[in-house]
Amino acid sequence: MAITFTVLAALLVLRVDRRAVLDAYWQRSLTTLVAWIFGVSLVSLIVGLGLFLREIYVATATLRIGIR
Repeated sequence: MAITFTVLAALLVLRVDRRAVLDAYWQRSLTTLVAWIFGVSLVSLIVGLGLFLREIYVATATLRIGIR
């Protein structure tokens, strides 16, 4: 899930870049759409990184490394 959300964030950032180029080419205002896509991208990145941090916490909690 962490990888899915992080990749989704990267793909949405690419969409923002594409929309910004189309905005300049078409002479139309797509700023609201670009802002929404970028906002969703940031939320997706935050969720992905949070899930990744949780996964690391669970993995390190189950490790049993030590001297016997």
